Amino acid sequence: MDTHDLRGQRAQGLVEFAVIFPIFALLLFAIIDGGLLMGRYNNINNAAKEGARAGAVQSGDGDAALAAVVDRVKRQAHGELDSVPAAGNCGAFSATSDEICAEWVSGADGEAPGDVGASVRVTVKYRYRFLTPIVNWFSGDGWTIEACAVQREERPLDAPVNVDAGADSCETGGGGSTPTPPPVATDTPVPTNTPVPTNTTVATNTPAPGTPTRTPTRTRTPTRTPTATATPCPPGQHPRNNGNGCHDDHGD
Repeated sequence: MDTHDLRGQRAQGLVEFAVIFPIFALLLFAIIDGGLLMGRYNNINNAAKEGARAGAVQSGDGDAALAAVVDRVKRQAHGELDSVPAAGNCGAFSATSDEICAEWVSGADGEAPGDVGASVRVTVKYRYRFLTPIVNWFSGDGWTIEACAVQREERPLDAPVNVDAGADSCETGGGGSTPTPPPVATDTPVPTNTPVPTNTTVATNTPAPGTPTRTPTRTRTPTRTPTATATPCPPGQHPRNNGNGCHDDHGD
């Protein structure tokens, strides 16, 4: 084999490597980015759940409840929300690389938050920037991932909350409008049919046609008959043997 052929094979192998290596590297970085992306999503999802749970069981005033939600989310996220700028304001919670802010939002019907049974919603948005430069070219400023958790309020707040609290800081941190949470479905009593009293006819024994009926007859009542009593005879006379009248000793 001459030197010319050997150089040609080396050049061919180098060209093939140059073509295959970028594709292989892209796939490798895609696998790494996919794993990191899923890890970030699980992290903020758990943080949203813990924050909603903290808000549901928090009592006291409105400021204490907000502080409890923010603190719980920060501790659960383990600093992941501070690693890159967040996507901005989302619902009742937003975060930036410099601060985490929270704000109250009114219900769909204008009711104040904080009542027992009301919904506590915590939504976390996070902007993830890919490690692969080529993917970043297509994704622009990163890919926004979002996690939301909803819990039922279990303890009422002692003091009414201000729905405008923290609005300025949230708008400064991320901007955007605060959406209104969806209305909470309540149990509506279903009307029931009330029974109406009806006239009930009582059945009587009616003699069948052609059936003889017994007619009571009058029974004669016996009357008392006076009993004859003996009349005493005057002095010197005796009653007759036949019972009729009296007689003296010398006559009949």
